[in-house]
Amino acid sequence: MPVEMKKPAKLRYPWPPLDADFAREVSLQDNWASLTAQASRSDPWDIIKFNFDTTDPREVNWYLANWVGCTVVSADGKNLRFGTTQIGKKLVIYIPRPGWYPGSSPDSGAVQAVLSIIHSQQAYKIAFNLDGMAIARSEFEVVFNNIIGKNLGARVVPQLPVTVQYRAFPRDGLPADIFALRAPSFPTLLAQSLLIHEATHALDDIQKRNASRNKREAKAFIAQLLFGTCSGPTRLPIRSTKPRTQWRIALALASRSSQRISRRFTRPFKPRPPISSGPVSQASTASNFTLSELKVDKRNRLFGDAK
Repeated sequence: MPVEMKKPAKLRYPWPPLDADFAREVSLQDNWASLTAQASRSDPWDIIKFNFDTTDPREVNWYLANWVGCTVVSADGKNLRFGTTQIGKKLVIYIPRPGWYPGSSPDSGAVQAVLSIIHSQQAYKIAFNLDGMAIARSEFEVVFNNIIGKNLGARVVPQLPVTVQYRAFPRDGLPADIFALRAPSFPTLLAQSLLIHEATHALDDIQKRNASRNKREAKAFIAQLLFGTCSGPTRLPIRSTKPRTQWRIALALASRSSQRISRRFTRPFKPRPPISSGPVSQASTASNFTLSELKVDKRNRLFGDAK
């Protein structure tokens, strides 16, 4: 009789778990009970639930077969067990951090949702340095590590009037240093880019960078738009395929979307001079910086972009 499997209606996301304590390679010598003992736990379902977010044995079998790569059947013939007939195939199970238990944190979904975007390839590609507003490549890893280390948190607040908001100070019953989410997911590129915007504020807060409110907001908007560009130009609401035109339209859309940016960031663009090979003039300051000063080179990077 074949092992009974059932594909979950909603797959576990993200995979692998981003907040695991460590990854454990398993083999025929291992089982859920041995992993539980090694993790100093009492219930094997803690590790199963952490890995697959289900308590249905049929769905566990599906994950073991399709995501882990197990092919060996248990002695009773009802379930899959650790082991594979594929030579050289590594089987990996993720062990939760101490203190994590199923259902112990109502905000675990919010944390996973934030981590999945902050730790993405698109976020780590963001890099620019323009008039003192800078983010180095992979610098969002600082935010990721602070969430993993529980210096930053995330919580679902259904009544939140916006998609996501980073809060550095306690307010409305929420603690400080927390991402407030209206829902535990970011299904659209717009929602994901808004998280990057707020994560930029969190990054500045962690690194204790002093700057004017306008400058911090402008920096966050540039990071937000770079995330959209890194996610693929076909997903942006911009029809032009010319990088220079894309930037003008994208930056205009961003500046118009916020009432907190001063008028000098939202005024119409002036005619652009030819794109040069040098960096943006250092004469540009917080008092006279305008979005029209942004330029890109032939590789579609902001001048000063980290390589």
